[in-house]
Amino acid sequence: MSVIRTLGASLAVLVAGTGIAAAADIPGYVPPPVDQVYTPAPAFSWTGPYLGLQGGYGWGRSAIADSANSINANGWQGGAYAGYNFQFQNNMVLGLEGDVNVSGHRGTNAGETVANPWNGSVRARAGYAVGRFMPYVNGGLAFGSLRANDGATNETATKAGWTVGAGVEAAVTENVTARLELRHTDLGTHTFANVGPTTYKSTDLMVGVGFKF
Repeated sequence: MSVIRTLGASLAVLVAGTGIAAAADIPGYVPPPVDQVYTPAPAFSWTGPYLGLQGGYGWGRSAIADSANSINANGWQGGAYAGYNFQFQNNMVLGLEGDVNVSGHRGTNAGETVANPWNGSVRARAGYAVGRFMPYVNGGLAFGSLRANDGATNETATKAGWTVGAGVEAAVTENVTARLELRHTDLGTHTFANVGPTTYKSTDLMVGVGFKF
């Protein structure tokens, strides 16, 4: 009887040991990796105020009433611009912008000189956003200084006229933009007391770098 009990106890210990060993061989539960949710970057918007610096070259054209030939008043110019854009859901962008430039436009012909020492404008802009690129057109009021000299008299006046242009702007970062613009400006005719009627118009190619707030 004691032998049977001993064998039973041994068998129980053996079974228990086998179960523990088997349980040790079962790998622990490892949950599957959680799928990462893709969150696309927010689309760039042109809405907001901005300001920037610009510079370029212009081809001016002028004539004094008694001049036999027109005067090419070409030169470099540079200045600053500021404005505000609003982008609609259909990607149309409307805005208002102003700029002021120091100009080196100056030309002489047959002893007569015409110069445009400074100029500026206030323009409406209309563009279409293609992601971070925006082609646009603009137009509005132009103003500037007109200086004329017929060899004997030097006269200066401030003139107002009109300007129209087109360009393309790109968002380099979320805040920094760059642009290339071609614009035509016509300040009309001013009649100086001594020099006489003097016209001025120019076509300017400008590049600019802006900061969008």
